[in-house]
Amino acid sequence: SEMCIRDRGSDSGRMAGGEASNSLRVLTQNVWCHYPMTLLKPCPHAMPGWQFEARIRLLAEHVSANKYDLVCIQELFLARLWPWETRYNANLFRELMRQAGLVHQTEPGDSLTGWVGQNSGLLICSRAPMEAVEAVDFVRTGERANAKGFVVADVALEGRRVRVVCTHMDARSREARREQVVQIVTHLEDKEACDQLLVCGDLNICPQRTSEGGYDEGEEYEWLTRELGRLGLSDLWDCTDSEPTEGEATLDHVFLERPKWGIESKRVVRVHNGEGQSVSDHFGLETVLTW
Repeated sequence: SEMCIRDRGSDSGRMAGGEASNSLRVLTQNVWCHYPMTLLKPCPHAMPGWQFEARIRLLAEHVSANKYDLVCIQELFLARLWPWETRYNANLFRELMRQAGLVHQTEPGDSLTGWVGQNSGLLICSRAPMEAVEAVDFVRTGERANAKGFVVADVALEGRRVRVVCTHMDARSREARREQVVQIVTHLEDKEACDQLLVCGDLNICPQRTSEGGYDEGEEYEWLTRELGRLGLSDLWDCTDSEPTEGEATLDHVFLERPKWGIESKRVVRVHNGEGQSVSDHFGLETVLTW
C-alpha cells in the first residue's frame, strides 16, 4: 500500500497550521525504537531496525504532510547504561515535530530514573497547549529493561479540555496488563472532570481469536472493553472492523467517548519507503474527530 498522505483541501476555518477549529486530527504510532530488541527482532515488512534515523525522518515527513494536531508515540526510548546515555532518537523526533507545528510536548526524561535501562518510550506532541501533564509508572510490570506506564495531558482546544492518555502496556504478562488497565482507570476516575477523554497506544491486547492470529479466544479484549467502559470509553475500531496493526493482531487502539465526538474518518496508517518497507513493525492509527 502507498504511504498514507492525502490532500487536506481548503484551509478555510482551520486553526493555524492545523484542522478546522472544531476538529482534531490524531495519530498514534509505535515507532519501534527499542534498545536492543529493535536490533534483534527481524520484521519482514519493515525497514531494518537499525535505521532509526531514516525511519524517524520518514514518519516525521508523514506527520508534517498530514498536519496532525495530536501525535501519541510509543517505543521512542531513551536509554542509559551509566555513565553512557542516549536521547538521540527522541531529540530528533521532537525537533521534527516542533518543525511540523507540534510544539507542545511531554517530557520523555520524566520516566528515565534508573542507572541502567530505558524510559517508558512515551511521547505526546500537540499543536495546542497542554496542561496538567503527568508521567505515571505502572505499579506492576513484567518488563525490566524499561519503564512501563502512561502519560496524561489535558489539551486546551477552543475552550474545552481534552484529556489524552498515551500508554504502552506489557507484552509478556497478562496479569500485569490487567493490573495496568485497572491502574489507568482508577487514576482517571480520581481526576477532576474534563470535557472529553482519549486513551490510545499499544495496549498489547487484541480482539482477534487464536485462529485469527490473536492470543486467546477474545476474553482479554472483552475484559478490556468492560474496564474502559467504566469511563464511558469504547474502542474506535471494534471487533467488526479491526485491522491488524502488528502481525495478524490489532494491538494498537484508540478508546474514546463516542457520544461526545463526531468521527469524520479513521484509518490504519502504513507509512513506508520507496521499497515498500514500513517505518515500524507496527502500523499506526489515525482519526479525525469533530465536535
